[in-house]
Amino acid sequence: MTELAVANEVVREQQAAMDAGLCRYWTILENRQAIGSIDLSLIRDGSAEVGFLLRPDRWDQGFASEAVGTVITYALGPLDLKRLAAAVQAENRAAARVLEKNGFSQVQQRAVTLPGGDSRVCGFYLLKR
Repeated sequence: MTELAVANEVVREQQAAMDAGLCRYWTILENRQAIGSIDLSLIRDGSAEVGFLLRPDRWDQGFASEAVGTVITYALGPLDLKRLAAAVQAENRAAARVLEKNGFSQVQQRAVTLPGGDSRVCGFYLLKR
């Protein structure tokens, strides 16, 4: 399967998941240019998981904090979710600060095995209404 075919399949799967109400994806824009993305995934039973990423040249400029805050407002408002979760690699203090600035609290830190077999220590965060 070509890279384009794989990308098309991923987009189809994500669109189907959005149509089913299981997730929401947004592109973070600056001057009409994509600089990152943010999502709510595993939406069910009043809960969801938040994930975000930015281009490295846009780190430490407040984009992630603003995007996470906006998604929290949407999740707790129109979606009426009661609990949000997030996970970050423990060494990624900037991502942890984004979550903490937006009201998340770390509830656990442990090693996890990533796809490919590598192990990383990750922090797990919760935000409850």
